[in-house]
Amino acid sequence: EQAVDMHQAFQKDLLKLRLNTARAYVKVMKDGQSPVNDSFEGVTVRIQASVQGLGPLFKIRVHVVNTGTQPVYEVPILLVPSNPDMYELEEVIMQCPALLPGLPWIDAVKCKQKDPAAGAGEIRIIVATKTSP
Repeated sequence: EQAVDMHQAFQKDLLKLRLNTARAYVKVMKDGQSPVNDSFEGVTVRIQASVQGLGPLFKIRVHVVNTGTQPVYEVPILLVPSNPDMYELEEVIMQCPALLPGLPWIDAVKCKQKDPAAGAGEIRIIVATKTSP
């Protein structure tokens, strides 16, 4: 009985924490205190990723297009595995020298799955600015 009550209390507190965090985030965004860099203002980016290869060795091919009207320079593109112990990446930061409007930028990263029996994981691709936190 006490275990169920403890679990329910934990879940309730966790939901309150998530709600308070979301409210604080919305307040920060509304007040204009966001840490967003102005160099990305007016820029929209389309990103596609594809996996080339099977088995423990493969490549992730990243295709980025600036669909906005302003060029962006020195754009870091981060590859972040959900479980760092699952994949070994050749590089975790790809540096794009320039994203010009309408022109694609393509690069690939070699990956190795450390334990093929562990199943599949997730690798997130993040287009950042040089001053992103």
